[in-house]
Amino acid sequence: MAIVKRDIHFDLSNAPRFWCGGDKIATAFFNSLSVCLPHAERYIIRSVMAFRSNIDSQSLIDDIAGFKTQEAIHTREHQNYNDQLRSLGYDVDGLEKAQKNTLDWFENSFGRKRNLAITACMEHFTSILAEAVLSRPELLADADPGFRDIWEWHALEEVEHSSVSFDVLQEVRSGYFYRCSTMLIATFEFVKLINRNFGSLLRADRNVGDRKGVLSVLNFLFGQPGFIRALILPYFAFFRPGFHPAEAKNKENLKRIQLVLEQRMVQQAA
Repeated sequence: MAIVKRDIHFDLSNAPRFWCGGDKIATAFFNSLSVCLPHAERYIIRSVMAFRSNIDSQSLIDDIAGFKTQEAIHTREHQNYNDQLRSLGYDVDGLEKAQKNTLDWFENSFGRKRNLAITACMEHFTSILAEAVLSRPELLADADPGFRDIWEWHALEEVEHSSVSFDVLQEVRSGYFYRCSTMLIATFEFVKLINRNFGSLLRADRNVGDRKGVLSVLNFLFGQPGFIRALILPYFAFFRPGFHPAEAKNKENLKRIQLVLEQRMVQQAA
């Protein structure tokens, strides 16, 4: 897929606290993802750019440039998103600090190639999350337009550049068992991160204080809409020999979001 630069700004300032159609749990889940993104995007960029000079393929070099641009704009827009969460009283600083400590530990404890492999695993997580959002428009159908746009934009671009870190890894450190063992490390840390963020945001709004609250969260994750349940098979695809991130994408949903974003860019330029 083409990796397109879309320098878009999103206005989230007038959205309600529970911007996902009033659904407190869905709002907290998406917010928990945003909280982890600025530091993660910077780490991902550093991990890939560390091997830019090792790449000979011009097409992959071009993809790396597009990947870096998209991730840098994601960082900027999710910093603004997280500032909005701070203004609502959420402990964004504490959550971001805990995540930064984990990423610093990765960089200080592992070599450059292992950090690149962790990045390829993280990009698999973001890609399958993006596919879940794009293939199920009902998740954001009642959301505030600004928040709906930022998540659909981000999801589209995660799909567009989903192969870049994986392809760079294949150039500098290929190997089935290497990437699969790294995925086990990344999975543990990713689940811990999202659980910490999600739990903190839910508790801040007193959404898990009783049995009903816990059941509502479990239903969102594993029942209806079953957001995490929808990720199980795509997640395990990574462990299949011969796997590549460029496998089947929902092209109709991608085209739909591309048209929406093109219209928004025209409006901002006017």
